[in-house]
Amino acid sequence: MVCLYCRVIINILILNTMENIIFNGLPDVSLEISLKEYKYGLFTNPKYPEDIMVIYEAHPERYDIAYFPPFVPEVEFNWVDLDNISNFCGYDVSKQDNKRVIMDLISYYGFENVCGSSYWEGFTFEEIENSLNTL
Repeated sequence: MVCLYCRVIINILILNTMENIIFNGLPDVSLEISLKEYKYGLFTNPKYPEDIMVIYEAHPERYDIAYFPPFVPEVEFNWVDLDNISNFCGYDVSKQDNKRVIMDLISYYGFENVCGSSYWEGFTFEEIENSLNTL
């Protein structure tokens, strides 16, 4: 578990270097709709396309970042019931790519259970929008 101070520093460093981060158009092609209506967006770095960043609404109109390196769903998320999630989604979640798995886990379990708790004020939408290269 990363201490609160370390998490804040890591997130500030990530936000300050987001010119390397690309919004994937998930769950919506619009960054604003993704963050303001769906409450999250998925991002990647072209140098490490298997890594996933989730920017999610941790507090009203304030956003935090969760980072997921490449993973095997059955190992990384061994606490989840993939059969129940697969029934919920209507397809075998374990056979999906990691972006889809993250989206399905968030839909089923919620942000806090998948991305962790956020104990700082977070970023505003404008801070994220101004820092991103959305291509």
